Amino acid sequence: MLNRIIDGAFDSPWLVWIGVLALIAAGVQAVSDVPIDAFPDLTNNQVVVTTDCPAMSPAEVEAQVTYPIEAAVMGLPKTLEIRSISKLGLSMVTIVFDDSVNT
Repeated sequence: MLNRIIDGAFDSPWLVWIGVLALIAAGVQAVSDVPIDAFPDLTNNQVVVTTDCPAMSPAEVEAQVTYPIEAAVMGLPKTLEIRSISKLGLSMVTIVFDDSVNT
């Protein structure tokens, strides 16, 4: 069976070229039909509140900046998680929302 296919390819090379061109055309058509959003954004909806607090220790940043921000956003609807980090002169509060929320 394979020998007949190989012999047929040698006997009519124009048919092989037509097949190759058909495969190339099908590939170009498939690539052009792929939607632009081929790789959707799989990250969760989140907002990061970054606050610069120069000359404050991490304990002061936590008490005077991070905790009040956390308390203020605690009651937001469709909130899944609130994370925070307080460093020397920097406060970062991350609020993760449900996927149905537009951010």
